[in-house]
Amino acid sequence: MQFADLILPLPLPKAFTYSIPKELNNQIEPGMRVVVEFGSRKRYSALVRRVHTNAPTAYNPKEILTVLDEHPILHEAQFAFWEWVSEYYLCTPGEVMVAALPSALKLSSETQLMLNKHQEVDVQALTDKEYLIYEALTIQESISMQEVSEILGIKTVYPVLHGLMEKRVILLEEEVKERYKPRMVKYVQLHPDLHDEEKLKEAMNSLSSAPRQTELLMRFVEMSRFFSGEHLPRSQKHVSDPMK
Repeated sequence: MQFADLILPLPLPKAFTYSIPKELNNQIEPGMRVVVEFGSRKRYSALVRRVHTNAPTAYNPKEILTVLDEHPILHEAQFAFWEWVSEYYLCTPGEVMVAALPSALKLSSETQLMLNKHQEVDVQALTDKEYLIYEALTIQESISMQEVSEILGIKTVYPVLHGLMEKRVILLEEEVKERYKPRMVKYVQLHPDLHDEEKLKEAMNSLSSAPRQTELLMRFVEMSRFFSGEHLPRSQKHVSDPMK
């Protein structure tokens, strides 16, 4: 009987050993992705690190459910680099995997599926199961892996998804808990009329009874000339003061 040591996309301190079902013998190599169940019925795509015949003694290994790749997507030199990163930055191999692999190569129970709107779909080329998923995605924007399983009435949906991905029908989007928020910086600039020297002097004279505002205007003109730009950040923390 064959076994495989797998790296899961989780902060686990070591690889876990799974058994390889007979129908997948000689189909699994190091560097391929396989689908396994881990924890409370959650499924993940894991990376095969090693194939061997040594059964684990501490626990009864679960079976690999299916294999996703025909050829390895990772090679020994890359695994060696991952191991160096793991040791150097004191993190687990699973954390390195999450950071290194594109999201489209990482499948889990939480993965959301979306229709690829930039791809013209030939529905005649889809299998019956693939068409059911395609049809569901034309009705709602995204569906979960669990919903795919319910639509198809089967547990192992990865081969169907693999076919849809190869045909570029679907895209995968991980559910992001903390979405990116762009950092906004406010800028100020002189009114276009004040680019004329005479009008600028008139504006300063009109502020003769407001010395703080006059000083601020003069300061802005000095700094904008120093930085050779018409726009300056409103907040002082976003620009160094050339007068200091």
